[in-house]
Amino acid sequence: MHKGIRVLIVDDEEELRELYSLILATEFDIDPTEAKNGSEAIKILCESGQKFDLIVSDYNMPNGNGEMVFKKAQELGIPFILVTSDRPEEHPIFKGKELTAYLLKPFSEESLFNAVRKLMEEGRKYIYIPLQSLLRLKIVSVPIYFELSANKFIKVINPGDVFDQASYDHWSAKNVNKLLVKKEDFEGLVGDFKSNLLNEMFFKSNEIQGASGLQISSLIGEVVNSAAKLLGINNEVLDLARKNIELINNIVLSNSELKNIFENQRKNAAPQGVACRRHLTAVVSNWIAQELMVQHPRMAEILTLAAFFHDVGLDDEIIKNQRQYIESIRVGGKMNKNEVEKVKVHIDKAIEMLSQCNGAPKDVLKIVTEHHELPDGSGFPKGLKANEISDISAVFIVIHEFIDLYFDPRQNKQIKTAWKEKEKLFSSPPFNSAYQIIKEPLER
Repeated sequence: MHKGIRVLIVDDEEELRELYSLILATEFDIDPTEAKNGSEAIKILCESGQKFDLIVSDYNMPNGNGEMVFKKAQELGIPFILVTSDRPEEHPIFKGKELTAYLLKPFSEESLFNAVRKLMEEGRKYIYIPLQSLLRLKIVSVPIYFELSANKFIKVINPGDVFDQASYDHWSAKNVNKLLVKKEDFEGLVGDFKSNLLNEMFFKSNEIQGASGLQISSLIGEVVNSAAKLLGINNEVLDLARKNIELINNIVLSNSELKNIFENQRKNAAPQGVACRRHLTAVVSNWIAQELMVQHPRMAEILTLAAFFHDVGLDDEIIKNQRQYIESIRVGGKMNKNEVEKVKVHIDKAIEMLSQCNGAPKDVLKIVTEHHELPDGSGFPKGLKANEISDISAVFIVIHEFIDLYFDPRQNKQIKTAWKEKEKLFSSPPFNSAYQIIKEPLER
C-alpha cells in the first residue's frame, strides 16, 4: 500500500478525471488534484506551490496537450503516466524516457496499478533518514540533504562531517525530524550504521572490568615516553591510549592462546621488538585519532586494536630486520613467490588471531589486510593504489610507516629528514592528513 501519493490528473473530460481518481483510490492512498488541459496543469505545477509524486495525463486536449505537461514533468523529475488511444510510435518523445509509463486505451486497472508501483519505486530519488539515526552514526559518510521546496534539495551535510547533539538540536528547533539521502547512497549509509552498531557492541562487550593483569614493562614505558616527547604528545592523549590499551588487554585476556602470545612477547621485550612497537603504534594512533577530530566511529579504539594485532604473526628477530625485508619486497613493486608466501603467512596469522575475537570490527580486519600497502601501488600483498585503500587503513599505513622509520636500526638520518622524504608518497588524501600531523612536531 503506497501512502499519500500526491497525483495530478490531467484530462479534458471531467468524468475520466473522476474515474482515474476512483480507480487509483481502490489501491493507493492518494491526494488527487485535477487539471482540464495542459495549460492549467502547467500553471498548477509552476504557481501553486504543491508537490506532486505522480502525473497521469491524456495526450489530446485543447489548450495544451500531454506533451507540454510531460516536458514540465521531466524538468521537475516527476513520474509521468501517459494515457492515450494513440499508438506509441505516434509519440516517440516518450520512448525510453526515465520515470515514464505509456498506457494504451483501453487498459486494465491492474496495468495502471503496476505502472504506478514501478514509477513510485523509480521516482524515489531521496530517502528520509531520522535525525536520531544520524546522531547514532556521529560521522556521516555520504551527503545529506534538506528538501527546500517542491523537488528542490539542498546539501546540508558533507561526507566526513560530524552529526552531534548540537546538530540534532539545530534541526529539531526548526521542527525537522528527518533529513534525506540520495537513493544511490542509501545502502552505503545503512552499511555504515550496521558497522557502527557492531563496533559499539564489540567494544561495549569488552569494557574493562578492573585491572587487566598484563603489565607494561619499564622498557616499553621508556620507549613510549621518549617518542611522545619527540612528537609533543600530551598526557591527555597518553591517558586515552592507556585506556584503550587496557581495553585491548581485556580482549586478549578472554582468550588463553592470545594471552600466552602477548604475555611472552612482553616478558621478552626488546627495545625494537614487537611489544614496544605495538604500544608505540597504539599511542601514536590515539594521538592521530584525536588530532583528526575522530573522523571515523571509534577510530581510536579501532586503530589501537589494529596496532596490537597487525604483527601478531611476527617475533622480535623478524621485526629487527623488517625494514630491509619490506624494502626488498617493494623494489620495483614486484615480489617473488617465496616473498609473497612469507607476507601471506604474516598477515594471515594476524587475521586468524583476530577471528578468535568474536565480532571483531571489519575495519580492523581491513587494516590488518592492507597495512603494508602504499598509495603509489608499491606495497603488498596486492599492490593497491591510493583509491583502492580504505580511509582508515590509509591513516594506519602512515602511522605504521613512521613507526618503521623510528625503529629502523640503519637510520643514520635525522628522523625529520627521513619523514620529509615521505611527503610525496603521502601527498594524496586521506594519507596526507595523518602525514602532516606527524610532520608538524618533527619540524619544530
